[in-house]
Amino acid sequence: MSDEFEDEIPHGEILDIEQLRRLREDNPGGLYRYLDSLAQRFLFGIEPTVGWGAPFRILINRNLALHLVRAFDEDMPDRDHLPQFCALPSDSVPDTAESTSIWVEGEEIRGTVFWVDSYDFDDLLRDAGRIAEEYPEWDMIPDSYYLDSDLVRWIARVVLEEPRITSEREFDFRLGFPGMRPPPIDEEEMYAAEDLISSRDEDDEEEEEDDDEPLQGMRTIPAEFG
Repeated sequence: MSDEFEDEIPHGEILDIEQLRRLREDNPGGLYRYLDSLAQRFLFGIEPTVGWGAPFRILINRNLALHLVRAFDEDMPDRDHLPQFCALPSDSVPDTAESTSIWVEGEEIRGTVFWVDSYDFDDLLRDAGRIAEEYPEWDMIPDSYYLDSDLVRWIARVVLEEPRITSEREFDFRLGFPGMRPPPIDEEEMYAAEDLISSRDEDDEEEEEDDDEPLQGMRTIPAEFG
């Protein structure tokens, strides 16, 4: 990457989605330095979900999946179907957090439900929709982009201070950054995004030879647990 392009990276400015994509493709190292200089407490992305009780999924630091659940529905009929980390509206116990635990394939999955006042929850949904529209399919938005939003302020003030979330943040950025290695993690089953893609391609080739060959070296948790 030429120094000339490096000089084109704005310092402290908000980039639109196309500018961020250009950095990801042409200058991943510059993208990392730019994000690192602007992020105050976290990076995030928002993905709309369809046909489920949670209209938005928020990925924090490429690790934690937090779902904004509007209400139970046919696809999410009760508490046993809630994601691992989620927020729901409540007029009876607002501004509280409830620990959850469920066993999946012999493993305990611990999570948290954040109960939010109904009016405040509507504000979170509003902000999530606006951000998802402005930065579609982008998972590394600096929190400084939206410091004035209720959503970002709530995540920083409530979500990141929850003990269970603090524990899970030991694995922040385990997917790394585009074109860069992830930070070292003392766990054998962690992969960079590029390695996962390569592994998936190799597995596809093996499946063509033997459809019964089990997937090696990876563990899957059902989607409803984030």
